[in-house]
Amino acid sequence: MVNQISSYSLQLVAPVRHHFLGRGEVFELAERLYGPFDWGPFNPQSRVEMQTLEKLLQWLVETTGQQNMHLQVANSLDVGQFGAVSYYLLSCSSLHEFFVQLTRVQELLFARTEPLTMRHDEFGLYLEMKLSHAATPQVQRRIEYVFANILRMIQSIAGNQCAPERLELPWGDNDRKEDLEQAFECLVEYNSQKIRCVFDSRWMVENLANANPSMLEILRPEVDRMLNSYHKGATFIQRIYEILIGMDSLAGVTLTSIAQAMAMSESTLKRRLADEAATFKSLITSYRQTRTLELLGLQDIDYDHIAHQLGFSERASFERAFKGWYGLTPSKFRNLTRLCTISTPQIDLQQDNHLPSAPGVCRDVIVLLNDDQYEMSSLVGIIRQDPVLTGKIIGMANSAFFGATPVLELEQAIINVLGADTVMNLAIAMLAGSELTRHQPDLIDLGEFWTQSLIAAWWAEQLSLQAGNSKAVCHQHYLVALLAQIGLLLLASLRPKEINVVWPLLNESQSLQEQIRIEQRALGINRFEASSILLAHWKLPGAVVQQIQAISNILRKIHRDGPNVKIVLAGVVMSRNMDHHDLGRVLDQIQSWFPFRMDDGIKALLSENARQVIPEIRELAHHMCA
Repeated sequence: MVNQISSYSLQLVAPVRHHFLGRGEVFELAERLYGPFDWGPFNPQSRVEMQTLEKLLQWLVETTGQQNMHLQVANSLDVGQFGAVSYYLLSCSSLHEFFVQLTRVQELLFARTEPLTMRHDEFGLYLEMKLSHAATPQVQRRIEYVFANILRMIQSIAGNQCAPERLELPWGDNDRKEDLEQAFECLVEYNSQKIRCVFDSRWMVENLANANPSMLEILRPEVDRMLNSYHKGATFIQRIYEILIGMDSLAGVTLTSIAQAMAMSESTLKRRLADEAATFKSLITSYRQTRTLELLGLQDIDYDHIAHQLGFSERASFERAFKGWYGLTPSKFRNLTRLCTISTPQIDLQQDNHLPSAPGVCRDVIVLLNDDQYEMSSLVGIIRQDPVLTGKIIGMANSAFFGATPVLELEQAIINVLGADTVMNLAIAMLAGSELTRHQPDLIDLGEFWTQSLIAAWWAEQLSLQAGNSKAVCHQHYLVALLAQIGLLLLASLRPKEINVVWPLLNESQSLQEQIRIEQRALGINRFEASSILLAHWKLPGAVVQQIQAISNILRKIHRDGPNVKIVLAGVVMSRNMDHHDLGRVLDQIQSWFPFRMDDGIKALLSENARQVIPEIRELAHHMCA
C-alpha cells in the first residue's frame, strides 16, 4: 500500500516558516491549526500530508491578503531542503539528467501530486504535468508552489541564467499574469492542455557547475531504498536509521548495541540485514555517506562536530573518508552548497552604467597605444601627471628584473630602461587595478594577482618570441596576458558578496575551465568575458579585446581560435603551474597549441629562466601595488 504522505513533504513547509520568522505569531497560529511540525535538525522521517500543505497555503493567502504569497514563500527553499535527495539532484551533470531524476524521485518530494513527465525535441526541453480533473484555486496554488520549488532547485543547481522560456498553465487569471511572470521569470501562457515548463534546448547538454557523477552513484542506492520505503512502508533498515539519527555520536556503535536497541539477538539482526542485502558495516557506511551531506548543508555546524557525530576519531579521518566517497573535500562540498545560495541578478556588463570609466591618465595612455606616430615626450608628459604612477615606474626601472644602472628621472626610466611599450602596458594595468579596487581594496590579494598576471605576461612574450613573431606582436601578447584576468577585479568590485562566496572554490579549482564554470554559474559571466567588455569600453586596441574574448570562447568550448590566442592562453596556463616540479612536462601537454615545435633544450631553458625570474617578478608586483 502506497503511503499517503511523503518522507520529505514537511520540507515544503520549512520555507513557509522561514518566510514568517519575523512574524512569529502568524506561523504559531498556522501550527496550532495544521501542526504541530517537527523543527529539529533535518530528519527525513518528519512528515506532513500534502493536503495539509494545500490548506496551509490557502490559509496564508487568506490571512495575509496576498494572492501570490505561496510564490514568495517558494523562493525561501534552501539548498539541501530535501536532504540526500537534494544532493542527489544537485549532482546531475545537465538539466536533462536533472529532469530524468526528478521524475524518478518526485513522489519523495511531492506526495500525491500529479506525475511529472519530461520530453525534449530540437526546439526545447519540457517538464510537464497533466491534471486529471479541473483545478480548484487551492489546487492551482499547490501546483504553482510545487513548480516554483522546482525552479528554485534548478536555479540552485544551474544559476539564475537557467530560467524557463515560458510556463504554460491550463487555467488563466489576467490579474495575476504579471505577478506569475515576475515570480517564474518567464512568459506565462494560459489555457493550455497541461502544465508545461519550457527550457531552451541548449540545456540538454550544458554542463552544470555542481556536476558530481561519483556522488550521484553513491547516493543512488540510498534513493532507491527511500523509494522502496515509500512504497512498502518503513523498512527494517529505516528503523535502524531512526535509531542512529537519535544518537549524539556513532562512536562506540556496535552490532551488539543496535541489536539491543532493536530488542533482538545479534544473529537475528545479522539475518535481517542479510535479507536487505546489507551488512552492519555497509549499513553504517551508507548512513554516514548520506547523513554527512545533510549535516554539511547546515552551515553553522563545524567539521569537528560532524566528525564526532558520525563516529570518526578525528576530523582528518572524516575528511579522508569524505574525499574517498565523493572525490572532493568537505570544505569544497560546503562551498558548492554556498554557491547554490547565490540568487542575485546576473551581471549585464553590456550596460555601460555597470562599467567604470577609465581614469584620465589611463585614458590618455590608451590613446597613445592606439597611435603609431606618438611622440615619446607625450608619454612622459602623461605619466608625469600622476605622481604615484611616476614613482612606481621609476621604482620598477630600478628593480632587479630590469637590472639596469639606477635611475632617478622618469625620462631615463622610460627611454634607457623600460621602453615605451612596456611602460604603457604596465601603466594601463596599474591604473586599471587602482580604479577597480578603490572600494574593495582587501577582497583580492593584489600582490598575488599581479604576480600571476606578470608571470603569464612573461611566458606569453617568451613563447611569442619562440614563434618568431615581430617585436610588436610579442609586446601585444604581453599586454593581453597581463590584462586578461583584470575582469576578476571588476567582478569583485560589482559583486563583492558573491565573489566572497566563490573565492574559496576558485582557489581550490584545479583548472581554468572549472574556474570559469563557477564564475559563469554565480555571476552569469566569467573573468575573461568581463575583461574583454571592460577593455573594449576603455577603447583598447581591438586585437587585444578580441584575443581575451577568444580565450573565454576556447575555455567554454564555444569555438577554437588561432595560434596567437593559444600562445597567450599558454602563458596563463604556465603561470598557474609554476609550482609544478617539471615545467617541461607542462609545456609538452600544451605543445599542440603552438605553431612551432620546441625542442627539449628550449623547454629546459625557458623553464629554468622562468623559475629564476619569479622573485624578481614578485618585486615588480610589489611596486604595482605600492
